[in-house]
Amino acid sequence: MIATIRAGDRDYPNGDGKGRSGPSLPVFDAHLTRLQTVEHVRETPADLSSITMPQPSLRGRLIALWIGVRQIPAGVRNRLRTRRRPRLWQELAFVVASYVVYSLIRDAVPNHITPALQHARTILGAERALHIDVEQTVNHFVAATRIHSWHWLAEICNYYYATMHFIAVIGVLIWLYVRRPLHYRAARTVLYAANALAAAVFWLYPLAPPRLMPSERFVDTLAVFHTWGSYDSGGVAKISNQFAAMPSLHIAWSLWVGLTLIGLTRRWWVKALGAAYPLATLFVIIGTANHFILDAVGGVVVLAIGFAVQRALSGRPAYERLIDVTGESGRTVPLVAASASVAPLRDGEPLPDRTERIVRPEIPKH
Repeated sequence: MIATIRAGDRDYPNGDGKGRSGPSLPVFDAHLTRLQTVEHVRETPADLSSITMPQPSLRGRLIALWIGVRQIPAGVRNRLRTRRRPRLWQELAFVVASYVVYSLIRDAVPNHITPALQHARTILGAERALHIDVEQTVNHFVAATRIHSWHWLAEICNYYYATMHFIAVIGVLIWLYVRRPLHYRAARTVLYAANALAAAVFWLYPLAPPRLMPSERFVDTLAVFHTWGSYDSGGVAKISNQFAAMPSLHIAWSLWVGLTLIGLTRRWWVKALGAAYPLATLFVIIGTANHFILDAVGGVVVLAIGFAVQRALSGRPAYERLIDVTGESGRTVPLVAASASVAPLRDGEPLPDRTERIVRPEIPKH
């Protein structure tokens, strides 16, 4: 028995949680109309055995995927699209889950050594064909720059590479949680989606960094100058995946930090730091021979996909500007709750999409 699919109207929630009536799949109404047949078609077993079912095309698979996404229960979709203050226990659970996934990938590193080196030669060959293989020049410049016997540039880059991405990301997440709670979940979703995609690429496409290619005469600055954070040290080696060069999460994270600061801060010098941070990180990852240029491109791509995932889940940009009116109190509260007295919101309590600052009119004194 083959059931007919018919296009029709149904109620579905929009971004503000209110229902409205309209076609369930307006983009595909015309397509579905052409597919309408009789309500039921009965076939005998003999007839069915002679039918060869065609394989679905890529276009058909994408349409089916879109229809499946649209069938997400309304309650789940509303929860994803409602602004809420983040719950601390949920955020800690996300961190633990991310570490578990990364540990599973890290444990498979011994099986990835041979393909990782082969992929590294492929990447370097592609860069040479494109004339963008600047890694060795920058790496030798960093290693050779010194004052007397102090290789100051290499040591600064080494400490930057080992620590700055953790400091910057954790610092911005805390700042968002405390000062920009309306934007925290959206920005965090971008970061976690990019990390999840990067973890999949690490597993499917292990890649050795330039410093592990001795035939190409790269200088492993972390090992040569004995800087803290070297992959040769036991503690770092146990928590690191040396064949996770593609994509570069240093670039993805630094770009996320930079875009967050540019999009959500008001001070020009903070925006300038946000713009400079990814550029400095690019210089460091190339100068220390930890990444190829194409690794950095991969980091940009996974972050862009992270923004797309966040937009699909929430229905709004990650750094959407809120409507503010500056008042004397300086407190930011939901628009619907703007009044002379506003109670603080609890963790997890929904927040409306628009906010304003309380404006308290001056009361003349008698």
